Amino acid sequence: MVQSGYTSPFPKKRMPMQTATDSPALTLGIAGAGAMGRGIAQIAAQAGVRVLLFDLAPGAAAKARDAIAATLSGLAAKGKIAPADSDAATARIEPATTLEAFAPCHVVIEAIVEKLEAKRQLFTALESIVGEDCILASNTSSLSVTEIAAACRRPGRVAGYHFFNPVPLMKVVEVIDALLTEPWVGEALTALARRMGHTPVRARDTPGFIVNHAGRGYGTEALRLRGENVAGFDEIDRILREAAGFRMGPFELLDLTGLDVSHPVMESIYHQYYQEPRYRPSALAAQRLAAVLLPPDDSIQILVPEQGELAELLQSSRHQTANQLEVAEGIGVPDLAVFIEVEDADVGQLGRFRLFVQVSGNPFQVGPLLPKA
Repeated sequence: MVQSGYTSPFPKKRMPMQTATDSPALTLGIAGAGAMGRGIAQIAAQAGVRVLLFDLAPGAAAKARDAIAATLSGLAAKGKIAPADSDAATARIEPATTLEAFAPCHVVIEAIVEKLEAKRQLFTALESIVGEDCILASNTSSLSVTEIAAACRRPGRVAGYHFFNPVPLMKVVEVIDALLTEPWVGEALTALARRMGHTPVRARDTPGFIVNHAGRGYGTEALRLRGENVAGFDEIDRILREAAGFRMGPFELLDLTGLDVSHPVMESIYHQYYQEPRYRPSALAAQRLAAVLLPPDDSIQILVPEQGELAELLQSSRHQTANQLEVAEGIGVPDLAVFIEVEDADVGQLGRFRLFVQVSGNPFQVGPLLPKA
C-alpha cells in the first residue's frame, strides 16, 4: 500500500564521484537535437563538458552540431568569445548514431517530443545502457516527472531539468525533484546548471512547475480576452508590454515558443489539475494549431520591409541582405523561426516587431524578431 509521506526504497547517498559535475571528464548525453537539445548542447560544450548528441532522425545530430558550430563561429567573429574557445566547444560536441553511444554518460538529458509515453520509453531503454549512477533528466515543461520516473527501475536518479528557449539567452533552469528523486541528483543538476552559466531554481513536481504554472495567468487569460473580443492580438501585446512592463506580449511569446509546444502544455496542466476551470485551454489556440500545415522549404518567402520603423532599425543595426536570413524548422507558427543576423540591436526593440513569411502564397506572422545568438 502506498502511503502519504512515502519514502524512497533506495538508500540515501552522496553524489557519486563519477557524477561530480565540476569534473573535466564529465560526459553529458542529450537525446533530441531540436531547438532545446541544440541550446543545451551549446552551453554545455562552452562550459567544457563533453557532449554526445543523439536524435532519431538520421543526420539530425550532425546537422545540429553544424548549426551550433556556425553560431559559435558567429560569436567569435563578433568578438563575443575567443576563436579558440569556439573551436574547442565545437570539438566537444559529438553526434551519436545510436542510444548505445550514451554508455559512458554521467548525465543524460532528454529533450524529445512532449509526450509522456515517449519519454518513459526512452528512459526505460537508457537504463539498460548507462551506468547505475547516471542521472536521467527530463526537459519536460509540464509533464509529471514522477510519472516519467515510475517507468524506471531506479526512479531515484530521475529528475526534471526544464530549460527555456532560446537556451543560451534564457539563463534560468528549473530543477524538479520528483517524489522519489534522491537528494544528490538535484544537487548535481543544480551544480551543473551553475557550471553552464545558468541560474538553477529548485521546484517540486507539480503541474507546470513554477514558470508554466504562473504562465497560465498570462497566456491562457490573454487567449480568453481575445476569444471574447475584448481586444485584438497586437493591442493585448502592446498593453502588457507598455503598461505592465513585460518584455514580450503573450501572443509574441506564443509565436516564439510555437503553438505546437504551448497548446499541449496548456492541455497537460489543465488535465493534471483535474479540469480546474481557471486553467482551461483556449479553443482559439487549438483551432489555429490544427490549421497549421508544414510547407516544403522552397515555398517559403521572407518578406523584408524596405521602409518603415523596422527597416530603419535593421539598417541601423547593420543588417546586410535578405540572403542572410535563416529559416529554421522546429519553432514558431507555422513551425518556423526566422532569425535575423543583427549586431548591436536591443532585443527589446526587435521584440516589438514580427516578420512576415509567405508560405505557399499565404502570409504568416513569425516573431518576435530576435538577433541570432
